[in-house]
Amino acid sequence: MTKRSGPTFFNCFNLRFNAAEKLSLFSTFDRDGSGTVSYDEFIRGVRGEMNDFRLEWVNKAFSVLDKDGSGVVTTAEMSQTYDVSANPAVQSGKVTPQQAIAQFMKHFDQNSDGQITREEFTENYEWVSASIDSDDYFELMMRNAWHIAGGEGWSANTSNLRVLVKHTRSPDEVVCVLNDLGLPRDPALRTMEVVKRLKSQGVMDIAKIEFCG
Repeated sequence: MTKRSGPTFFNCFNLRFNAAEKLSLFSTFDRDGSGTVSYDEFIRGVRGEMNDFRLEWVNKAFSVLDKDGSGVVTTAEMSQTYDVSANPAVQSGKVTPQQAIAQFMKHFDQNSDGQITREEFTENYEWVSASIDSDDYFELMMRNAWHIAGGEGWSANTSNLRVLVKHTRSPDEVVCVLNDLGLPRDPALRTMEVVKRLKSQGVMDIAKIEFCG
């Protein structure tokens, strides 16, 4: 749709606007200012924006990836967080772990510059959000996808690692590892790193840990 064809479009749907209103509405859809409204721009305009509740969860997820707080997620940061070892293509040798990371980043990297900005990350979830009716389900999806611990009821996180912590001076307890992304695959290194992360979240007097499940 162009500025010239816009009035015809509005008339087809019996929509009555004055010239200023038509120009304002057209500009709302014409996100790149090209003077034309593409199909994607039109759908995005009709779709609308996420509410503040969902946007907050998208920002929390982005912070999980953005290790240095720069506002940009690099390939190196994604590699520290996103484990591709279980990817069937990696396991079969069709792609390398580095290629799998690059393919995953393409889902968010709109301008193909090899990094993901907060705006690109948010735009991806604008489309996802449009297909989800319930805020509770959106929260659950974001918690489980990016391992954000906590939540209540059916929004409670179920994806974070739980371990049995054996203490020397107090009863054993099952503890949720709040930051469980990017753990080493080697069992010994994994155990050491989990203990380190448990201590950082205030779990002390750790004699031994056992992985649940």
